[in-house]
Amino acid sequence: MKNTKAGFTILEILLVIAVLSIIASVSLPLFLGSVDKNRVDLATLTAVQYLRQAIARAEANDHDSAWGVKFLPGRIVMFQGDNYDARDAGFDRVTQVEGIDFAGDTLIIFPRISAELPDTATLHLRATANGQERKVVINPKGALTY
Repeated sequence: MKNTKAGFTILEILLVIAVLSIIASVSLPLFLGSVDKNRVDLATLTAVQYLRQAIARAEANDHDSAWGVKFLPGRIVMFQGDNYDARDAGFDRVTQVEGIDFAGDTLIIFPRISAELPDTATLHLRATANGQERKVVINPKGALTY
């Protein structure tokens, strides 16, 4: 009579666990890197969108005022006025951005009607977790490259 018990040996189970551990240890850094890249890309697109809206509102002389964008830790603020500190916060449009540091020109104000900057502005966005970085450049005429 044959003994036909079905099942796996402890060695087979340990071997499968070891293979899965190796796969997880290789793929986890790749996954986290892609998450940070997507976070920086999303923050870049949001920054560009806010800058374009501020330019359009300044050119349209919306509320007879200049429009600007302020990049703060954890958020982007589009505001009305020539001065961020003296603005009317009722016109603010705010978006939260997690895990992103801003550097460079973090306050950009477009004068009403012309919306022309006195000089080229450069904004740097960096993921706090792994240092993924993007750059947005606004020339004096308002053209954006990123």
